[in-house]
Amino acid sequence: MRNLIATLVLLLPLSALAEDASRPPICPKKIAYPPRARELGREGKTVVGFIVRKDGTTTDVHIISSSGADDLDQAALAGVMCAIYKPAMRNGEPVDMPWQTTVRWRM
Repeated sequence: MRNLIATLVLLLPLSALAEDASRPPICPKKIAYPPRARELGREGKTVVGFIVRKDGTTTDVHIISSSGADDLDQAALAGVMCAIYKPAMRNGEPVDMPWQTTVRWRM
């Protein structure tokens, strides 16, 4: 059986993983399908909203549109909270910027 991985469509480049007290203690490099969701054949799309901070970390991470399955949504939230993004720039300086991304759950 092939490994089932969710596709995280990042609108800003992912550059590294964060080690921050506000982030989950173990951050995966890829968002893995939750085992129970895989067993049940759940698919869907989770849209996650957040703010990319000046240092590239995320804050105010929340679900904009649920996949309909809590385990898929929670995995999407964890993946976004772990990511480090290239911050937006204004006048040559990094700035906080609201953003969103879509995690597509397909088997």
